[in-house]
Amino acid sequence: MDINNRILFYNIEDQHIPVADEVFVLESKQWQPIWAQNAKKDLQEKIEKGEDKGIHLVRCPGIFSIFKYGYIVKNYRDIRIIPGVDKEFQQVLPVDRAEGTTSLLEKLQPEAVGFIKTPPWAHNGMFKITTGWQCIPPLGVKLMMLPIPYPDSFDFTATIGILDPQINHQINFQMYWNGEINKIITIHKGTPLGYIVPMTERKLNLVTRHQTAVDLKWEKMKNEMYWGKTELNNTISKRKRLHRHAYNEYWFNTKSLDI
Repeated sequence: MDINNRILFYNIEDQHIPVADEVFVLESKQWQPIWAQNAKKDLQEKIEKGEDKGIHLVRCPGIFSIFKYGYIVKNYRDIRIIPGVDKEFQQVLPVDRAEGTTSLLEKLQPEAVGFIKTPPWAHNGMFKITTGWQCIPPLGVKLMMLPIPYPDSFDFTATIGILDPQINHQINFQMYWNGEINKIITIHKGTPLGYIVPMTERKLNLVTRHQTAVDLKWEKMKNEMYWGKTELNNTISKRKRLHRHAYNEYWFNTKSLDI
């Protein structure tokens, strides 16, 4: 497949959980919230009954065109959280966490996000969900990370940002928690977490897979580059330059690489 027209998602957790065997990353046109499905059903019934007056939510291009672009990332396993007193997370933990997997959810420290204002309807601070997905889009294509548009539930809201895969290609979602506190809450498997829109007009072919030997080799190279003893003495900006160069060479300039 032409790598210039492909967006690849592979998951580094799937040696423990067969995430690539189920659909957890999909084109947004293949998914719609329940209210959108109900709205379409309502319009169809009005048409069949001769009650269509020409004005209906389904005909609003500004809303329904959203579902023609980008990708929806779903939670691949249940996550249990306990938002605690004083608007703080007392505890966060995955359900039946497989041995060897990375932590799926963590509370972000004030040093990381403390200067950002919290919405008045959200509880204090942010937490991050680590999805395990790694994204390799065409060279030079950045990704807009957005909350689920017009969701069915407002228990949490993903924050907004731009992911540059040449610097970091991990798909993680920073979240505000808006829901109940002081009780165990489960974010169920299959729950949409966030919305990813490639910043390009090109039509891309979506590929999701178990990580291959090629992916594993890159992950090892990347980790050694970022966290190896030599590179720990380098500045963040230098590590970014090293990652950008290695990423471009590995994924786009290695002619014999079977990707």
